[in-house]
Amino acid sequence: MIDFGQAPYGNRNNAETTAYVAIELDNGQRHKVWGVGLEKAIADSKAGPGDQIQLRREGVERVLKTIKVIDAAGGARTERRQVPRNRWRVTAEKFRVSDRPTAARDPDLVAARSQVAIIEKLLARAFPKDERARESIITAAKERIAQHLEKGHSFRRATVMEPVRGEKLGRDKHGDYQTHKSEHVRLQERER
Repeated sequence: MIDFGQAPYGNRNNAETTAYVAIELDNGQRHKVWGVGLEKAIADSKAGPGDQIQLRREGVERVLKTIKVIDAAGGARTERRQVPRNRWRVTAEKFRVSDRPTAARDPDLVAARSQVAIIEKLLARAFPKDERARESIITAAKERIAQHLEKGHSFRRATVMEPVRGEKLGRDKHGDYQTHKSEHVRLQERER
């Protein structure tokens, strides 16, 4: 996304003010997309200039609108008519395209990436010799995480429970707690 805002539709002098988003495609071509619903779609996505976005028209709805009608004699009047209006969806691609330094500055991305790290560790254990399976599952997981973030949700930072050798608490025959040195394993929480 290069820019977004309000301007006369199609940059024509007498046109009604409408929301637009200016985008640059992967091939370098620049376009302005116009539509009343774009303002809300951009706000919902939390995207800003410089962000990679996916812009999608999700359909058309009929709305009532007051329009100016000029008759054959040159007189003008207003009239309420049903007109088509595009429904838009803007998706910020932050999670999908962010590199480590960029992600490190965004708390939501840090937490999301910590979830990916956990999934990668689990997949390495579950499929140690099947790289295709690991790649397929992690790709699907990343997509689900991206969709979750796009809806405005966030993740808690992932924690790992690691085994730590230590003392075991047990009860004696009177019900009192006592510590015993043993090979008992307890779990300790650590952030990733």
